[in-house]
Amino acid sequence: MQPRDDEFAEVLFASTRDYLYAIPAPKPQVDFLIKQQFQAQQAAYTSSFPQAETLIIEAYGGPIGKIVINNTAESLHVIDVALMKDERGKGFGSALLHALKRISEQQLIPLSLMVDHHNVRAKKLYIGLGFVVFESSATHDRLLWR
Repeated sequence: MQPRDDEFAEVLFASTRDYLYAIPAPKPQVDFLIKQQFQAQQAAYTSSFPQAETLIIEAYGGPIGKIVINNTAESLHVIDVALMKDERGKGFGSALLHALKRISEQQLIPLSLMVDHHNVRAKKLYIGLGFVVFESSATHDRLLWR
């Protein structure tokens, strides 16, 4: 990800939070809330995973998503993956995860990720690709593939 991708990253994040517009608040307040959430997420990623890489996913000559990965000697961890709403369900996520599985195999390390309990669609994809639930918290499941 380059500085020129910052605006796209914010738009992408907002596309994953469109449900917030259902709360009874004026649109500018919801826009501000989403922007604050984006900034907090970015700060948390930087703090928790200082060596992580953010990659822009491109198709059709432009950006359609992003992935944040932390690749260490112990594991390949997917911190975040998001696709624009119109690109979901087209196989991009599966293709990306298959590529990460190959990298994991080549490096002889496990591939892990977290999924929100409410993100049933993503969890179904991960389980279908051979991931197993390793740990659960009140809000997320940690899945491993190996």
